[in-house]
Amino acid sequence: MEIQELEAKIAQLEKRVAELSTSVSIDMEWLAEIRQMLQQLLAVLEKRTALELAWDKPKSALEDSSSSFPKSKSDAMLEKCVNLIFKDYEDQFKE
Repeated sequence: MEIQELEAKIAQLEKRVAELSTSVSIDMEWLAEIRQMLQQLLAVLEKRTALELAWDKPKSALEDSSSSFPKSKSDAMLEKCVNLIFKDYEDQFKE
């Protein structure tokens, strides 16, 4: 009877090992999917941040350059146009 009991326990252990290895592989696949989703989210956030910074830089560069040089009428008109374009873009971006 002891041999039969040991064989039954071994069969139970083998079954349990198979169940655990299946759940571990599922967990590993799940972790890989989560990692991929996080990387995609990070890429989207980096692009969005880069776009926001790209729109902030020209505006601040224009403000810096306009303060260091004397303005002509055409420069003032150009600055007004650029400021209107940026304001319109910011309004659309906020919506």
